[in-house]
Amino acid sequence: MSEIKIREYSGEQNVKYNKCLLVTRHKLLPSQEEDIMGICGQVDTIQNLPTTEPQLRQALEGYDAVIGSLPLQLQIMIYQDGVTPIILAMESKGVFTTEQDAIKEADKYNGRAIVLPPAPNDANKLWRVTVYVGLLRILKIDIDEDYIIKH
Repeated sequence: MSEIKIREYSGEQNVKYNKCLLVTRHKLLPSQEEDIMGICGQVDTIQNLPTTEPQLRQALEGYDAVIGSLPLQLQIMIYQDGVTPIILAMESKGVFTTEQDAIKEADKYNGRAIVLPPAPNDANKLWRVTVYVGLLRILKIDIDEDYIIKH
């Protein structure tokens, strides 16, 4: 059976990176910007990372950290290239039937919440509230693999 083990270590530490690559297509919350500027000497922003290994390795050249909402496979590739993956950690606070209810919930989090409108194909038209909880540095990724079928 395939098994993926991930251990995430986090804590308030005075960590500094010389050059960070921020991967985002969205405007950051002020608290996200402040946290990133607090740990990075220089920040470059791009909307997407390449997913093929040679192109990714080239894109990461010169960076010691990559920050974003990164899928696991991309985290693994970044980590294997010797660059620290850092996740913009977000926590869902629920779904709401009206924008007003979502805004009321978001207001509880002192500017750290995002109100997400219903997806175009969402028949229920639900509004989502997500809260920024911090920067999660991935220090170690352990992967145990076992073929189910091998040809």
